[in-house]
Amino acid sequence: MDRRVSGRVVTLVIVAMFVAAACGGSESPASGGGPGDEEVSPQPSAQASAPSAIDGDYFSGSSVIRLDAGAWTYVSGADIRWTGIAEVSDGQLVLSGEQSCPDRATYTWVAGGGTLTLAAVDDPCPGRQVLLGKTWEAIPVLTEDTPKASIVTLPDLRFAAYWGTLDVSGLTSAEIEVFIREGYDTGGWAFSSTILEGTPGQQLDLTVRNPTGKDIYELQHNYTLEEQGISVDIEPGEDATVTVTFPESGSLTFFCRRHVDEGQAGALVVP
Repeated sequence: MDRRVSGRVVTLVIVAMFVAAACGGSESPASGGGPGDEEVSPQPSAQASAPSAIDGDYFSGSSVIRLDAGAWTYVSGADIRWTGIAEVSDGQLVLSGEQSCPDRATYTWVAGGGTLTLAAVDDPCPGRQVLLGKTWEAIPVLTEDTPKASIVTLPDLRFAAYWGTLDVSGLTSAEIEVFIREGYDTGGWAFSSTILEGTPGQQLDLTVRNPTGKDIYELQHNYTLEEQGISVDIEPGEDATVTVTFPESGSLTFFCRRHVDEGQAGALVVP
């Protein structure tokens, strides 16, 4: 699948914005938000159920859907996050409990070959079937053996092109790169390393390089960490150094404002 910017991706983002408005879905304030900046719907008060045959993470365009033991979550772009109750039976998926459209919606599902295809039977939320009723590609669980250029989900359920994990615990400075590499069907838009592991409250002088050379598109990139007020542009062949602080627990997502919908994102993680 070609991850380059295309009219198709732009169209998907526009459709998502209109459907979110129609459904009254959770959206971030009109401040140009990014990953981690959205208004999150309260978690439904459903009892946990046993894992289903289709539990897992899936992506399509700039969207991710997660099915997890009786719950579903949908994230798209920088603005939309829906979460609710999922009931899975043989060939049928029933969604309910989403704050903006709590009525029950019924979809059929077919899984196989690393994909999940959903088709709306009855969805009372206007237009939501446009975003959910499609074929989704499975995202494998991130492990130490995950190969470079794979698509993975970050802890906040954004998707990213994975180019390695770097343990920076105990360090005061580190370097990463941000780039678009030619010749990859997936994962060409990335930060490398993608996951930085540190300690609670650790401060790190992080140098972000925009390399040039063979098989690299020379474009301006960006490093944004919204929770800490950081956003810097980086021209081809140049770099920028920012001071970031690891959270006390959990993770913070960083991203390129220009290419976040292509998976150009990463995370500061406290294991």
